[in-house]
Amino acid sequence: MRYILFLIISIFCFHSLWAQNISVASFKVLPTDLDARVNFPVKDQNGDVCALIKVVTTESGFSWDGDQLGIVKVERKVSEYWLYVPFGAKKLTINHANLGQLRDYRYPLAIEKAVVYEMKVLSGQEKKTVIPVNPTWVTMRSNPEGADVYINDVLRGKTPLPIKLMPGKYTYRLEKPLYRRDAGNFEVSGQEKDGKKDVLSDLKPAFGTIKINTSPEQGATVLIDDIETDKTTPFIGERIKSGTHIITVKKDQFQPKSIEINVKDGETTEETITLISTAVNLTIETQPVADIFIDGKFVSNGKYQGKIQAGLTTFEAKKESYYTDKKDIEVRQGEPLNLILTVQPKQGNVNILSNPIDAKVFLNGQDKGITPLTLQKLLIGSYELKIEKKGYTSSIKNITVEEDKTIEINETLVGDKKVTAKAQVEEKRNEKAKDQDFIKDQPKTQILPDKQIDTPKYSADYYKYKKGKTTWLISAIVSAGVGTYSYLQSGTYYDQYQTATTDAESIFNKAKLFNSISPVAFAVAGLCTVEFILKSGKQSKAKKQTIGFNVVPTPDGAFFGLAYRF
Repeated sequence: MRYILFLIISIFCFHSLWAQNISVASFKVLPTDLDARVNFPVKDQNGDVCALIKVVTTESGFSWDGDQLGIVKVERKVSEYWLYVPFGAKKLTINHANLGQLRDYRYPLAIEKAVVYEMKVLSGQEKKTVIPVNPTWVTMRSNPEGADVYINDVLRGKTPLPIKLMPGKYTYRLEKPLYRRDAGNFEVSGQEKDGKKDVLSDLKPAFGTIKINTSPEQGATVLIDDIETDKTTPFIGERIKSGTHIITVKKDQFQPKSIEINVKDGETTEETITLISTAVNLTIETQPVADIFIDGKFVSNGKYQGKIQAGLTTFEAKKESYYTDKKDIEVRQGEPLNLILTVQPKQGNVNILSNPIDAKVFLNGQDKGITPLTLQKLLIGSYELKIEKKGYTSSIKNITVEEDKTIEINETLVGDKKVTAKAQVEEKRNEKAKDQDFIKDQPKTQILPDKQIDTPKYSADYYKYKKGKTTWLISAIVSAGVGTYSYLQSGTYYDQYQTATTDAESIFNKAKLFNSISPVAFAVAGLCTVEFILKSGKQSKAKKQTIGFNVVPTPDGAFFGLAYRF
């Protein structure tokens, strides 16, 4: 029984020692090894290129088990095994008949597509020198920033880009539109200071500047490689990609022209393009003065000088109450065009009679003669007609002259009311004079005291004090109102101040201001009230001094008497 127990313990201890005879000395990326990508690529079941793990060992007889993604292919090479595993694999189990098993070894690096890794495996008979694996933060920087960063041909982000890498050699590539590509390599030792390393790249511009001018005139539209810009000459184009470009300029009344221009890195290229005119010199006059239109577009009034594109063109002269003169002309290049456009009037006639005759006629304020009168060849349209004669009221009316028609006007003038009114005034004046002469001739009549009517007339002081009393009363009411309002506002702001937070100081100042106004306003109201009382007393005293008008009737009329009472 003891022998069997000793045998079991011995087998267990041997198995434990056996399992410890396999170890991984190092695991790293081989950035310049292209066996997985170019020389000996293998694809997994999804069609993706596998990663290749080159297991370096002096032993043979190993077998390999992957994680749930499995192992696609295993090849035995001299002093190493090639394991093709899918990207994203996490761990590996190593088996050996004599050395035992290393279960669930986790890869220290992420397994990427088409990348070659090296894993050194040691057995119990080999010297185990395990190099510590220290990851390093590598920051990829560029000037300018924003460049795409490729590490071992894998896009990892844009600069500035911090990325954590295990010790090893790496290739990088930086790409940015309008800048030259920069590529190189760097090595991570794992012993960098503070565990950080910077890789800086100054990107060289792959663009330049162009300046385009046109002669004899500027203002031409600029196209670059048949793409229209939103600018005209003189044109400055910055950050134009280096290389050859086709520059085209276009301007109305000139022949379009294209040139080839070579843009160099960081340099300015300037060109002046000479344009050939396709326009024709044009002069237009109208008789009489009228609006000028070219192809339906208004250009001037009376006279126009300019340039026009060759081709069939419509010229028009337009004027109100005139016939339009329209001409379609084939304008030929190199042949100046002088053109006269004539507009013909649209006319009508007016016959004017009045009763009485010999009245003056005015048309739109212009004296045209005396009635009877015929006005011929008037332009069609509306006019103001005025007919006037001394001693009569003027007749004013609007008339409309129509083309090729004669209007008949027959006006009867009415006697001037001002003349009649003047005669009536003169007649009344004469009647009044007669009445005054009659009164002078009448005998004196006895005054009847019992028929007197006393109408009081107050003194000037009475009205002065009355006006002053009203002024002081209004002032007192206004001042009292201001004082009451200020007192109420002061209380309101003090209540708000008790609960205020951020604006407490502002509310307190407002409360303080209204609190200072209210006593002043009440004081002014009191003074105004005193003045009101004083003016009221003076008004009462002045009221006793009155002037009386006494109307004294008599059998033949009435007389007025004046009395003053104290």
